[in-house]
Amino acid sequence: MTWYEIVLLVSAIFFLISTIGSLFFGGIKVDFDTDLDAGTLLSDILSFKGLLHFCVGFSLVLTLMHEVSFASVTYGIITGLVFVVILYYLYKMC
Repeated sequence: MTWYEIVLLVSAIFFLISTIGSLFFGGIKVDFDTDLDAGTLLSDILSFKGLLHFCVGFSLVLTLMHEVSFASVTYGIITGLVFVVILYYLYKMC
């Protein structure tokens, strides 16, 4: 098992636990002390769920491409960022 498959497995497990917790237990919030305003784009993106979505998107592309090259890492970063942006807009819609 390669490192990106391990990242995919761990981030997917945390994502599922987070989703199940949100659905059945009303969302578990973890507070951090940061210098960011609570309503800004940057604070919404730099969250634990944002990191999870980026890791899932990034490692999913590497796993599907079965290699680590410049192109696969670039596609992985773009996919991870798209996942984070989708997460941001889903939170804004809710």
